[in-house]
Amino acid sequence: MSSTREGLEAALAATPDDAATHAAYADLLIEEDDPRGEFIRLQLALEDRDQAAERLRAMEQKAYQLRQQHEREWLGPLGPHVFPERRVRSVDDMVSTNVEVTWWRGWVHAIRIHHLTEANRDALAEAPIARLLQELEVRRNDVAPTDRRQVPIFTELTPLGKSPNVRNLRRIVFGSEATWHLLSFDDDVGDLVRRTPHLEHLFIQAHGFIPTPVFSAKLPHLRSLHVTSSDHRLPIAILGLNATLGQLQRLHLDLVQFMPADPSDPETQREPFIPSDFTLFFESESLTGLRHLALRMPGFGDAGVESLLASPMIARLEGLDLCRCEITDEGAELLARHPRIADLEFLHLDNNYLSPVGIDALAAVGVVVSERQFFAGGWQVDDEDFADGGEIPF
Repeated sequence: MSSTREGLEAALAATPDDAATHAAYADLLIEEDDPRGEFIRLQLALEDRDQAAERLRAMEQKAYQLRQQHEREWLGPLGPHVFPERRVRSVDDMVSTNVEVTWWRGWVHAIRIHHLTEANRDALAEAPIARLLQELEVRRNDVAPTDRRQVPIFTELTPLGKSPNVRNLRRIVFGSEATWHLLSFDDDVGDLVRRTPHLEHLFIQAHGFIPTPVFSAKLPHLRSLHVTSSDHRLPIAILGLNATLGQLQRLHLDLVQFMPADPSDPETQREPFIPSDFTLFFESESLTGLRHLALRMPGFGDAGVESLLASPMIARLEGLDLCRCEITDEGAELLARHPRIADLEFLHLDNNYLSPVGIDALAAVGVVVSERQFFAGGWQVDDEDFADGGEIPF
């Protein structure tokens, strides 16, 4: 590989949005008779959608033909995983694709891995074509158990976190919003996230997830964070103390979706609401950009409502979700009396402990609250909450 090519690739890795550098790289590849150069040039030209429709169709067709002819070769180590050699056993085998890629300016821009394995993880970590990768989605990472006890095991992220291919990630999705299946991670999630300085969107739905390394990572560009966990608690105070989260606009923290079947079991009980943790979060001087907040946490209750309403954060919020937080009529009346509540774009309080008294108090100030409430002990989960197939909301 020429020093010029290495220099241009290093420049692209440093500034992947620079169209001029992409154009120079395309010219160099064309000089070297590499068909990927023409592919890059076509993808750059197609970004201008104000051209004649006939010209756009011709370029799209040519780019498609080049991709069909050379994609497997360009993908390098990823090729066998995007185009696996396999015997067809069923209709599902014929149509399913475990690894899907999207191209942008001649590089792999996004990759969706439905089932993470050590093989496709290592291929992604090693593939030069993924050096400018901006979107990573992993739906599952469980591995078939090999011991007699059938203890589930999971594919680790550590080798991927050490790869230069994660440096330009803007969007990470681990898990699926609309599926019951959970991923499991150790602190390797934190190691990976700490190596993504440009990250804007992070979605994690997992058990066995250690949140502290993620919540304390330097993420100055993060705009949305969604964490659903079956852990006993999330260290929300760490988020409030993270001085780099000034761009965070949307935050969704959920401990309730995977409530234990027996809340009285001491082995599965979650830690109670800790006022000092939430005070540090609500009064954070860093989270000034936060506009949409969802806190689905058992034990938050009326004390949590009171803490939020006494903080400066409530004046900045545009939307609030406190579903399944064990809020009673007392908390509803506190909300109804606060002048900011009627101005919110939405207030979600499903599956709390509201009676018609609390619901009517909010209705009196123009806030419509769902009648889906728990009036007795125990938690219910609707099958529709875990229906497979939805898209991640960012």
